[in-house]
Amino acid sequence: MRFRNPFSARREPATPAPQDDFQSGMAHARALAEQGLAQEAALVLDGLLARHGQDFDALYLLGNVCDEMARTEQAHQAFTQALEIEPNHVGALCCAALDARTLGRAAEAQTLLEHAVRIAPESPHARFNRGLVRLDQKRDADAAADFAAARALARGHPWGIGNPVPTGAPAGIDLQSTDWQCARFKLTHDIEQMEYLRRLGKLHREFDAVLDEYRRALEDPGLPLEPYQRAPLDPGRYPLLAATWKRPVHAPDPDPPAGGMVSANLPWTEIEAHYLAADPNLAWIDGLLTAQGLAALRGWCLESTVWNDLKAGYLGAYMHDGFASRLMLQLVAELRQRMPRVIGDLPLQTMWAYKYDSQQAGIGLHADEAAVNVNFWITPDGANLDSSRGGLVVHTRDAPDGWGFRRFNSEPEEIRHYLQSEGGAAVRVPYRENRAVFFDSDLFHETDHFHFKSGYENRRINITLLFGSRGRSDARISRADSQPAS
Repeated sequence: MRFRNPFSARREPATPAPQDDFQSGMAHARALAEQGLAQEAALVLDGLLARHGQDFDALYLLGNVCDEMARTEQAHQAFTQALEIEPNHVGALCCAALDARTLGRAAEAQTLLEHAVRIAPESPHARFNRGLVRLDQKRDADAAADFAAARALARGHPWGIGNPVPTGAPAGIDLQSTDWQCARFKLTHDIEQMEYLRRLGKLHREFDAVLDEYRRALEDPGLPLEPYQRAPLDPGRYPLLAATWKRPVHAPDPDPPAGGMVSANLPWTEIEAHYLAADPNLAWIDGLLTAQGLAALRGWCLESTVWNDLKAGYLGAYMHDGFASRLMLQLVAELRQRMPRVIGDLPLQTMWAYKYDSQQAGIGLHADEAAVNVNFWITPDGANLDSSRGGLVVHTRDAPDGWGFRRFNSEPEEIRHYLQSEGGAAVRVPYRENRAVFFDSDLFHETDHFHFKSGYENRRINITLLFGSRGRSDARISRADSQPAS
C-alpha cells in the first residue's frame, strides 16, 4: 500500500482526540491508521473503548491496527468482541478466523469461516479465506475449488474457446472506482496478451472485435499520454472493453506436471542449513523448478488473464484474485516437503506475481507481513539485457516492530532514512531465470534496476510466496533455531 510522505505528520502526529466526543475520536483514530501510525491509533482506540464502552466500529478498527503490528492475540480479542455485537459481520468473521489461524486455532478458524460462507455465500472473501484454511488441512482440491469460486464471485466465469463473447457493457459501472480506471500500459499489455492467445488458438476469431475495441481505446484522445496515468473510459463507447476489463477472459487451470514442480536434484538440506545459519536469514538458489514445472508455470502466466492490479510500470496478479492455480498449490506443497525446517507447516499467507514493462522502475523499498519470503523469476535470461542487474536488492535490516504494515510499505524516503541511521548492507541478487531468493520477510527489499527486451513474451515476471506471520515466535527463524536437537 502507498500513502503520502509521512515525515511532517509523523514527527508531530497527534492533535489530542477530544475526550468526550466519540465520533471525533474515531475520526482521529482512522486518520492515524491511514497514515500508518498503528500504535498511536491503537492507543486512541483503547482510550475510546475504556471511556465509552464496547463499540463495533472501534473494536473492528482496533483489530485491524493490531494486526498491522502483528499483535495477533490482541487483534483476535478485538474481533471476537466485535462479533459479540454483530455476530454476522462477514468482515469480522474473516478477520477473527485469520487471526485464529495464525494463532494455531485451526478448528476455530474453520468454524468462523464456515459460518461466514453460510450467511454470505456470495462473498468472495469468505470463500477465499476458507480456501486458505482448507489448504492448511492439506485439502488442496477443496482449497482450489474455493479459490476458483472466489474468483468467479469477484470477476465472473471465464470465456474463451467454447463460451460466448460478451456483447455489451455490464450494468452499474462506477467509473470512479479504482477497478475501472484505465491506463495505456494496461491496455497495451492486454492487447499483446489477447494477440498471443489468438495465435495459440486459445481465443476464437470472434474475439477480434474485442481486440479492435481495445486498439481503438488505446488511441482515445481522452486517455492521458503518460502511460501510467489512469483515467476512466466511457463504457458506452467501448462496451466490449467494459465487458472484458479485468475479467477472466481466459483462465486455464492445468494439471501439474507428472515430474513435479520443484526440483528434487538440489541439495535441500544444505540450502536450509545455509539459510538458517545466515544472519539475517537470506539465501538464493538456481534451478528451483523442474524443466516441466517452469514451462507449465510460465505458460500459465502468459495465458491467464489475471493481471488486474495497475502499478507504476507493472501489473499485479494476486492469490485472492485468480493467482491460485493448481500449479501454484502443488509448488507450495512441494516446497514444504523440500524445506521442512524453514517453511514446513507455516501457513501460506498469500502469493502473487508481477509482470513488468521492459524498462521501468519496479517495486519500491518495503517489507512484507510474513516470516519467510520466497521470490523467484521465470522469464528466460535471453530477455534480460543486463545480466548484472535486474533482480532483487535485500537490505540487512528488519522493519521495526512498532511499525504497522502501511508504514513499512510507505514512501521509501522514511525507510531509507531509517536504514541510513541503523546501518546494514544492501545485498544485490542479479536476475536469473528460475532463480529463487529466500529471506526473512521482515527485511526491507526492492526491485533492482532492470532492462529487458520489448515484446510480450519478454516481460519480466517475478512470483512471491509469503509463509508464516511477522513477529510470531514460532514463525520466525533465528540462528538459535538452526542448532540440531541434542
